[in-house]
Amino acid sequence: MFSTSVLVRKSNFKLNSNQLTGKPTKRKGIIFFKCTKLLSLQGLFLALLSGIFYALSAYFVKYMDNLSEGQISVHLSCFLFAVTLPQAVKLKKNVFGERGDRLQLFVSGVAGTFSLILSFFAFKYLPLGIGSVTTNCTPFITTIASRIFLKEPCGVMQSITVALTFLGIFLNSRVPELLNGNHIELSSLYLYGFMAGIGCSLCASCRYFVIRKLNHIPYTLFNFNYACVSVVLTILFTIGFESFSVLQCGYQGFHIISMGVSSFLGETLLTKALQCENAGPVSTAKAASEIFANFLFQIIVFDDVPDGYSTAGSCLIVFCIIFVGLQKWIDSSSDDSIQKKYFKWIIL
Repeated sequence: MFSTSVLVRKSNFKLNSNQLTGKPTKRKGIIFFKCTKLLSLQGLFLALLSGIFYALSAYFVKYMDNLSEGQISVHLSCFLFAVTLPQAVKLKKNVFGERGDRLQLFVSGVAGTFSLILSFFAFKYLPLGIGSVTTNCTPFITTIASRIFLKEPCGVMQSITVALTFLGIFLNSRVPELLNGNHIELSSLYLYGFMAGIGCSLCASCRYFVIRKLNHIPYTLFNFNYACVSVVLTILFTIGFESFSVLQCGYQGFHIISMGVSSFLGETLLTKALQCENAGPVSTAKAASEIFANFLFQIIVFDDVPDGYSTAGSCLIVFCIIFVGLQKWIDSSSDDSIQKKYFKWIIL
């Protein structure tokens, strides 16, 4: 009887001492480790979702043939402004950022606006899959710019992943068919759309670089400043170079709202991904998921089956998505783990 009471007191003393010292139990430590591993993949997961929502936005653009690219940009910019204004005011901060960050926020808004307009030109004049390919040449540009200006790491395997992504983009284009001597008619609109897609990639890379540099700013302020600049520039662009048209009766208003919701979700997820992950992997994951989703829409909705080159390019892009996720999983593991011991070469 005496020994049993002593054992109970000893166990209670150990329990109370652990509670007083704040030492976590083994179960809590396991849960914390699992949550840490999941958070290490958060940036890539958000980038993948962002690409899917951007693909949905491009899908709705294809249905608005009667509206000019500038007018579509105006509708989208006004929608983003209306959604982000309450969020920016709720922060109870200067909605245009601090004094030292305002110029960079403005540059980010200008780059994002021209990227938006040029992407609509590309999606209007090119097939959906090829338009997505040309507007997503950002991983290579972003990775190099991040390495030069932000001093972010760019290992050998990450460089190989970026190169494979661009190889997939190249195979998804019509360039291999031209090199094989196949007869393909390239109209002036096709060339305009292709050049617009390349310009969209350059502007998007510039914006990604600024967002990554100002990762201390809440994503809401980024979206609000981008919407403010975009509303002004898209209206001026449409008045100066294009014209406004009356919306068609039926589902066109629903298409505009759906495009706005998809673009807003894609923009928000992309900004949050860039604030918790390096710009190179984020742009790679976003481009890969957007291209893959757009080719699915092209096959299922528009009944346009890609050729062998496009199929091989899509497989390469899917491989890059899996490989980038594997890199982050191994990099976030402990030094004495099995995956870090045998697969450390993947993160070199």
